[in-house]
Amino acid sequence: HWKAEQLVGSIANLYVDCPEVQYSLIQAKVHEGLGQQQMQLLRKLASGDRKYFMISLMDPALLPADSMVENVLSGLLEQKNKEAGENLAEAQEAWTELQAWFGEEDDDELRSNLAVLANLEEHFRRRGVYDVLDVADRAKSLSMACPRLREARLEELNVQVDAAAIAWADYHVFWLEYPYPSFFQDFKDFLFTGKRMFVEARSIAGESLAKARARLKAGQDQVELLAGLIDRMLKVKLALDTLAMFCKKLVLVELVFSVIAFLSLPVLTIGLSGVIDPDIVRLAKSPEFQRSCMVVLSLFLAPFFALALTFRSMSER
Repeated sequence: HWKAEQLVGSIANLYVDCPEVQYSLIQAKVHEGLGQQQMQLLRKLASGDRKYFMISLMDPALLPADSMVENVLSGLLEQKNKEAGENLAEAQEAWTELQAWFGEEDDDELRSNLAVLANLEEHFRRRGVYDVLDVADRAKSLSMACPRLREARLEELNVQVDAAAIAWADYHVFWLEYPYPSFFQDFKDFLFTGKRMFVEARSIAGESLAKARARLKAGQDQVELLAGLIDRMLKVKLALDTLAMFCKKLVLVELVFSVIAFLSLPVLTIGLSGVIDPDIVRLAKSPEFQRSCMVVLSLFLAPFFALALTFRSMSER
């Protein structure tokens, strides 16, 4: 018998922090009649793990110290009952606030945790020994889960706002580079309304997730409207770019034709004066004829050549 006790003592010294070994030591000391010295250790074990509370409550090996064990456990139960009430109240307050923060937003994890909270409230109303111990531990863990869920949803919202802002930035660059902004002021209105919604979504997220998500959705809707305008804006740009290029080509062609006409008519009339009829030469030298030639070149030939050059340039783009 003494060898067994010696063995327990040796193991206890070797695994001093092991709860199973510590409980075995308590049983051995109670058997030796030294249970009073082990009540502090029993209280520590039962307080740290409700399994040892339930075991020691019905352990025949502790019957020699039954009154001392009962005093320890009843005092501990009273403490746990108080702790359970405080932890549950803290969890209720935390999850009520978080539920208000979510607003009308549906969330599976929130719903699951609220169900756990309702279950703990029911356990605490029963006030059974196991119920009290269970609520004391789990209510505290539930309170700690509350800020983690809030932080996770805030992070999700920030990721969504960042993604929306990246899409917005592409439209903003398009707007800055668009050469005809005065034709599409509604594009600018949608663009900057969307930006304001994204900024507001991030700024009010700490107050209300529901409102922040609503602002984000409103901003995304504004940005989606921009996509419907892009096609029309590109068509207008193409038309106006083509018109501007045609005008430039027309001016250039008319200038070239004017120079050619100015230089070629005198040369032709002088070179052909001995070859063709003198009346034709006189006609070619007359200002009225030369003006008529310039009109024909400007009104008919120059636009045709300018249009051809414009189509060629635009097709090369």
